[in-house]
Amino acid sequence: MEKKKEKFAVEIFETKEMKINQIANQKILIDREIVEFKSVTWEPYQAKVAIHTQSRKIVGYGEVNFSNDLLRNMVDIYQIRSSPTQGFTIKEIGTIPSDKVQDIYFSGVGNVLCTIDMEPMSRCTLNFYLISK
Repeated sequence: MEKKKEKFAVEIFETKEMKINQIANQKILIDREIVEFKSVTWEPYQAKVAIHTQSRKIVGYGEVNFSNDLLRNMVDIYQIRSSPTQGFTIKEIGTIPSDKVQDIYFSGVGNVLCTIDMEPMSRCTLNFYLISK
């Protein structure tokens, strides 16, 4: 019998066109075993959300774990859209798996995501990701 897993979600509300007793909302379900929610970063101009979590590392059959660390930092990126025809929708852009991610930031324009990775020997690395359609 498979062990019952706990489900984690981030809930997003649309407050732009609120009506009395009616607020559009969507849940972003995260399908892995989360140990800690690090942060949720909102980018208002391009309507993107980045969710930084720490989860248990899953090593598949035939894979080798080269690290003694059992946890992995992940950054999930989502695009939020609201239109009269489709309503309030959330689309997954992608995931950045990294054991070293410490913090995340969006650029002022919203198309560039920056992650700050902590390297051994107190070194810090900035990684820039260009998000295109």
